[in-house]
Amino acid sequence: NGLRLARELGTITYRSGQEWQDRFGQNRFPGARKEADKGLEHEFEIERYLSHQGKKWVNNYDPNSMLWISKAMDGFSMELPGPDGKPCLKTGLAAAMQPALVIGVQYDVLFPVWQQKEIADTLRANGNKNVCYYELDSTFGHDSFLLQMGSIGPAVKGHLEQEPGGAKHLWEDKAQIVHDILTTIAKQTSTPDVMRSMFRSLAKGSSTVDRDDLKYAMKLLLASDGLTNERIDHVFEKEFADKAVTMEAFVGARTEILRAAQIRGPAPPGGEQAWWPRGEYDTYLP
Repeated sequence: NGLRLARELGTITYRSGQEWQDRFGQNRFPGARKEADKGLEHEFEIERYLSHQGKKWVNNYDPNSMLWISKAMDGFSMELPGPDGKPCLKTGLAAAMQPALVIGVQYDVLFPVWQQKEIADTLRANGNKNVCYYELDSTFGHDSFLLQMGSIGPAVKGHLEQEPGGAKHLWEDKAQIVHDILTTIAKQTSTPDVMRSMFRSLAKGSSTVDRDDLKYAMKLLLASDGLTNERIDHVFEKEFADKAVTMEAFVGARTEILRAAQIRGPAPPGGEQAWWPRGEYDTYLP
């Protein structure tokens, strides 16, 4: 019963009074008060909802782990002893000079916006020049970071992609890894076969693939062969008028794509060099 009750109380603090009012108000569930022997049992929808949340936790979580987590949270502080020996937020954040995004939620009762604003203001007061404070107007309270990713996600993404100190290098590194894998595979077979395999991978059973997805894949594949973004953009604009590209159209444009990369395969005896350098033969028909 202790864990059940703790979960019910916790659920109240994870959201906001405004949300409870909007969702439940004083609505009673059908049949409430119709059974005299039920006494003080739940009659409001909000009561039944909280009871359900509490029961879900029983026998699924160890009460002792919840106690230790609660103690760990209570003991955490961003403050350090200041000049007078008392806890001081400015002292605690003195070394934090990396770009910072501070997000507050107006209806969050666990981490109220005044605290988030204080953190942002203290970072700036300490000399941090890259501090952004973002306040979200959400009735979901503390659970907004779970329930409103459409609002919080872009703010976090934009912050991580900023320079200096951003995370741009992370996705650039991943793109380089993908490129290296593609080029290694491509060297083991003919370029037309690689293009077909690439198309099938992107299509996922469909008969067409988005033109921009194909264009990005080809940029990754042929970047080390001298194919600049501008040239591949020009080829795709010329060869694919429709946004949905078929396998036949994609493989049919291979000559122009490889010509734009200015790479050729070995020339047959008495003939012109081929425009697909990875292998000598086009194994399958388009």
